[in-house]
Amino acid sequence: MPHQTTGIVRDALTANQIFPRHWEENWMTQSNVNMNPSAAPFRICSYNVLCQKTISATPNLYRHTKFQPHVLQWSHRWPLIQKDLSELNADVFGLQEIQDTHFEQFYEPFMKSLGYSCFFLRKSETLHGDGLGIFVRNNRFKVTAMKNVDFLIAGDVFLNRGNVAQIFRLECLLTGASLIVTNTHILFNEKRGDVKLAQIALLMANIHSIRQGDEPVVCLGDWNLEPESDLYNYITNGSLDASRFVSRYGSGQLKEDRNFNGAPMREMPIYTHLKTRMSRAGIIYQNEGSLLQSLLRSSRSMYSHQIPLTSTYSSYRERHVSTFHKDIGNPDFIFYSTSGRGKGESRRLRLIRRLAVPSESNIRQMEPWPNHFVPSDHIPLLAEFYLSK
Repeated sequence: MPHQTTGIVRDALTANQIFPRHWEENWMTQSNVNMNPSAAPFRICSYNVLCQKTISATPNLYRHTKFQPHVLQWSHRWPLIQKDLSELNADVFGLQEIQDTHFEQFYEPFMKSLGYSCFFLRKSETLHGDGLGIFVRNNRFKVTAMKNVDFLIAGDVFLNRGNVAQIFRLECLLTGASLIVTNTHILFNEKRGDVKLAQIALLMANIHSIRQGDEPVVCLGDWNLEPESDLYNYITNGSLDASRFVSRYGSGQLKEDRNFNGAPMREMPIYTHLKTRMSRAGIIYQNEGSLLQSLLRSSRSMYSHQIPLTSTYSSYRERHVSTFHKDIGNPDFIFYSTSGRGKGESRRLRLIRRLAVPSESNIRQMEPWPNHFVPSDHIPLLAEFYLSK
């Protein structure tokens, strides 16, 4: 996707000259904007804000703070998070790793004071007591439907973790156009690509179950996978061959080891499909008989989903970074729906611009996160779109 770079955004990072986060314009959208005068712009943000209990449980990730431990304290981080949220000025926020005790005490009062409706979903099983938050600006959108998805199913060998997802249908108050927004935090464990696949597949199937026609979709989250990995390609290409899928390397978080010859996953258990009513094609059936027929007709190793998606950051050639502590990675994404796989952008949802993220080559010149100026070990992703009926 062609982009051009414009002026620096003065957010909490750039104000302290940590990294100049420029807007990168999608000139293809700019050249076609006059074709649809009913299009309304909106801004959307995905941000892992780092649960305070996670910091306490994983001190090995933050050894860079040994001589400045105060940067990990909530009293230091919360004012910086507030500054970020204010200056990012999104119409919709999807936040991950909100500590449950902090939602009502800090996030909800602050975001309500800025004119947002606030929705929190706690992980169904978590040592750190964290969850997800969606925040919707009241004068831009109204919430018309919502659905929570729990990735924990008793007795299942893949859907056995307490990760969750939020699915919202929003209505634009300017045009009446509808938009589906989702927010999730997929399992971190680098070796469990099978679990990640099951979680992502169930999310996509639930989106499809409530999506109406070519209704625009924007998916926010910390997906705990890397660009061009098997799981990334499953999201963006819509299919995956489990007979070639090695769980240890499926997310791209671990480098392949010649001494490790892992067996491929091959298939999900029938139990998983029966409990979720989800077919291998990513369709949820209300009737068990119809589901069984679908499973019998389909290849056991071929998995697909029904939502054509691309990443707002898909055109980067060099590896880019959205999280930086002991390690670096790019697990955060804003995916959005297209007119079809390989068919370009939808007439109903067009990317205007995105906020740049640092490349791997320049990240090493920076101080790991959190630090004096950056409150989380992730930086926020921010994008602007045109939404049309």
